[in-house]
Amino acid sequence: MKRYLLTILLAAACLAPLGAQPMDSLFASAPREVMPLLGRSDRLDLSDLYNAGQRTEVENQYGGTSVLEKKSERHLLLQPTAVSSWELVRLTSPADTVLVLLRTVRTPAATTDVAFYRPDWSPAGQTFQMPAATDFYLPAATTAADGRRALLDKLQPARICARWDDGRELLVVSLSTAGLTADDRRDVAPLLRELTYEWRDGAFRRRP
Repeated sequence: MKRYLLTILLAAACLAPLGAQPMDSLFASAPREVMPLLGRSDRLDLSDLYNAGQRTEVENQYGGTSVLEKKSERHLLLQPTAVSSWELVRLTSPADTVLVLLRTVRTPAATTDVAFYRPDWSPAGQTFQMPAATDFYLPAATTAADGRRALLDKLQPARICARWDDGRELLVVSLSTAGLTADDRRDVAPLLRELTYEWRDGAFRRRP
């Protein structure tokens, strides 16, 4: 019955302005090229389970498990596989509503692809330029130059990842350290900073 009611709601949403579509509808209508592991019925099941407060897991096309971690009216976080995440953020610009899709893969370092869509899932024609690896470097007075260089060299080739901070309404971009040992991650942490971007005037603007 819940599945039937959700289907009716999604159909009704199609009659509303595109920017006003609920997150359930946007998630269910995502084309295969941006969500290849889960069909429409799988996504409807996940939304049903989440809305009912139940465990939000379904089997994906590879036979693994996909988990819906979070869903609100403007932000959805999905873990399609054990080594990937799929974030959808709905933002407004002066002229339109924009969907920002963050697809992250960990192998083991994390890399994120950022794409922009309109509410009908057509490309929005925008891009996001990832910062250079050196933009994340901070000086560390307690680390000798040679030791600092040796630690930073372990981060090459650079892998840059991004996530949406719903509480602060910011895009947070960082240099992935997932490929390092626990000791190296601890030692390199004082040398790195995260970069944050706010959505302003229809684009992400880096904060000082």
